[in-house]
Amino acid sequence: MNRFALLLALAFAVHGAVSSGFGPQLREAWSAAGDYRERRVLHAFGGMDLEAIRTRLDACLPTSQAVALGPEALVDGFASQRLTEALYPRLIDATSPFSLEWMDPARLDPSRMLPLAATRGEQRLALLGPCPSEPPGETLAADRTRLALPRLVLSVAAVMGLGLLPWALVARRSRRPLALASVWLLGAMVLALLVAGATVLQGPLSWTAVRVGGVLLGGAALVRTRAVWGPALPAALGRLRRAPEVLVLLALLGAFTVRLGLWPVTGWDGRSIWLFHARRIFLHGMFANADVLNLDSRWSHPQYPPLLSGWLAFFGADGPVFNERSAGLALGVLLAGLLALLWRVAREELGRWVGGALTVGLFFAVQRLCAWGYADGFLALLLVLQVLGLGSARFRWEGWLAAWAAALLKQEGALLAAVFALLHLAPRVLAASSWRQRVREVLPLGLFLPAQAYVRWFAARGLGSDYAQPNWAAFLAHPLERLAAIVQALPAAARDQPALLAGLVGAGVCLAVLPAWVRRAPGARVLTALAPGVGVAFVLGVFLVTPFEQKWHLMTALDRVLLHASLLFVLAALRALTPEPAAT
Repeated sequence: MNRFALLLALAFAVHGAVSSGFGPQLREAWSAAGDYRERRVLHAFGGMDLEAIRTRLDACLPTSQAVALGPEALVDGFASQRLTEALYPRLIDATSPFSLEWMDPARLDPSRMLPLAATRGEQRLALLGPCPSEPPGETLAADRTRLALPRLVLSVAAVMGLGLLPWALVARRSRRPLALASVWLLGAMVLALLVAGATVLQGPLSWTAVRVGGVLLGGAALVRTRAVWGPALPAALGRLRRAPEVLVLLALLGAFTVRLGLWPVTGWDGRSIWLFHARRIFLHGMFANADVLNLDSRWSHPQYPPLLSGWLAFFGADGPVFNERSAGLALGVLLAGLLALLWRVAREELGRWVGGALTVGLFFAVQRLCAWGYADGFLALLLVLQVLGLGSARFRWEGWLAAWAAALLKQEGALLAAVFALLHLAPRVLAASSWRQRVREVLPLGLFLPAQAYVRWFAARGLGSDYAQPNWAAFLAHPLERLAAIVQALPAAARDQPALLAGLVGAGVCLAVLPAWVRRAPGARVLTALAPGVGVAFVLGVFLVTPFEQKWHLMTALDRVLLHASLLFVLAALRALTPEPAAT
C-alpha cells in the first residue's frame, strides 16, 4: 500500500467530514420545531400550506378542471413551480377560465374570487372565477407524510427481488458472478426499464403487482441459484466481520436516513423535476401522454430518463396516495446501495484502507445533493464506479452496470458514460485480431439503447434536449468573455461544493504521477487517465454554449456539473498511487 495514497484518501474523507455540513444538517433536522408536515410547509413550500390550498380548490372545482397562473403568480418562479407540483393532478393550463393570482386584500371580491391559504407580504393567493353551483364530485386524497415502515420494507424487499433475478441469470452463465452488492443497482435498473416500457407503450404499471412480483421473483431466483449465492453470502459476511471499519459507513448511512425521515426534500430540482415526475408516474403508472403534452409544465423536463423518478414513484406509492416521506427515504436506500457496491469495488481495487476512505469521502461529497433530491450526486457515484470497474479485471461488469444506470439517470449521464465506454473499448478493439472479436468487444454498447429509445420517444413529441440549439453565436462572438465568466464563477462554486477543492488537489497529483503510470500500461489505463479531462471538457461545453443566460446557469449549476470531474480526479490520483491488484 502506498502511504501517500492512504494520506490522500484520508485527507479527502476528513475534508469532506469537516466541510460538507453534514453535522449541522443532522442537528437541524433533529431539533427544528414542528412535525414533518409543518417542516414541509415551511422549508419546501416557502411557508405556503399547499395542502390547504389544494383542499379549498377541490371543494370548489373538480380535480379534472385545470387552472391558469396569473401574471403575478407566473413572475414568482418559486411559487409557480411549487403550485404546479403540489396541485397535481390538477393541471396548470394557461387557457383555463380559472386562474390563481396574488391579490391585495382591498381588491378581493368574495363573489367572484376564492381566497386561498397562502400569503406573500400583504397579498393573498386567490382563485379568480366563481365556484360552480354544482358540487365538484370525487377528489383525490392529499399526500401522506406518515412514516409507513411496513410498506417501505416491502418495497425494499421487492427491489432486492427485482435485482436478484438478473443477478441470478448472470450468475448461472458467467464464470464470475456479479458482486452481491450490485443487487440494489440491478433492482433500480429493472424498475427504470419497467417505467420506461410502460411510458413508451402507454400501458400503466400496477405498483402492487410490481411489489408482489419482485418479492416472488426474488424468492424464485434465490432457490434456483443456491449453489452460487450459498458460498457468496458467507464470504460477504466474513469480509464484513474482518472489516469493522464498515461500521463507520453504516453509521453515516443510518444518520443520513434518519435525517431524510425528519426533513423534507427541499432542493429546487429535487422538487420541480424529480419529485414532480415521481408524482405523475405514481398516479398513472407511467409518464402519461397528457402530462408529456402539457405545455405549462415542460419546464420540468419530462424527457429526463426515468431511473430516479421511477424509483421515487415506486417507494412513494402508499396505496392510492403518494407518500412523500417514503419517497424521501428512498433516496437513502438508493445511496446506500450505490455506496455498498463502491465500498466493495474500491477496497478490492485500491486496498482496504484507501478504498474505504475514498468511499467515506464520496459519501460526504454527494450527501447534500442526494438529500435535496438532485440526481447529480447519484450520477457522480455511478461515473466513479464505471471508471473504477471498467479499469479492473475483476469488476468489469459492475462498471458496465454503472454505465447503464448512468444512461438511465440523466441525459448528461448517458453522454459521459458513452464516452467513457468508448475510451475503454478503443484499445481493445484496435488490439483485436479479427472482426468477430471486435464485434464481441463492442456488444456492451447495446446497454445504451434503452435510454436512447426513451429519449427518442419524447423527442417525437417535441421534447428534445435543452442543447438541441446551443448558443454558438454568443460563444463565437465572445469566446474569451464566456470562458472568463466560468473561471470567475469557480470560487462561488467551491464554496457551495467543497469537494471541488479535493478535485483540485487530485488534479495536481495527477499531473505529477499520471503520465508515468499510464506509460507502463497505456491500453489498460487510458480510461482512468482521460476520464477527468473528459469531465472538464464537458463542463466547458455545457457553459460556453449554454442556451440559457450564462450567469444564471453558472450560479445554479456549475458546482453540480463540476463535481463529476472533481471526483474523477481524486480517483485517478489514488489509482495511479496504488499498486494494481491484478493485470487488466
